[in-house]
Amino acid sequence: MVINVTAKVCPKGTKRIRGRCVAKKQKKPYVHKKYVGTTKAVTPVGEHDYRSFDMFVLEPTSAPAQKLTQEDVWGKYEESHWKGGIPNTTWIPGRRKSKGMIVASSVKGYSDVCPVWHDKIPYKSVTIICDKQQEGDCEYWLEYVHGGGSVTRRKELSKGKVALRSDYQAW
Repeated sequence: MVINVTAKVCPKGTKRIRGRCVAKKQKKPYVHKKYVGTTKAVTPVGEHDYRSFDMFVLEPTSAPAQKLTQEDVWGKYEESHWKGGIPNTTWIPGRRKSKGMIVASSVKGYSDVCPVWHDKIPYKSVTIICDKQQEGDCEYWLEYVHGGGSVTRRKELSKGKVALRSDYQAW
């Protein structure tokens, strides 16, 4: 899907600091003495420019899933939460409870070797194995999370199984 968007952009040769356009060479925005400590502390260099451009929205290309849920394909996660009371409160990050249909994945600093294609999984990519009857639902949930057109490889396996590789599309 393509939508037309109009957005505020800074003039050429400027950058945004604290919501204002300032000269690129300035490391810190210039602050006039009478504005120190106020919300007008940044001296703008130029006015905002409004530009219109087309933006692509990566929606799933297949029909919505009928039988499988997102947790069936991607696995279940435990929510992040705070534990304890004041003053000993600690943040407990979420954990993966199950892998769902994922057989190989890649996260920051670690990459599995794919058991199907025998290669190193690219960053933020996954390989899943599912039944042929579930392929449409699995493809929908992969594209729902990774963006439209994310399923880049497909291989038919024995016993009515299919392997799908999904690569992250929102770069």
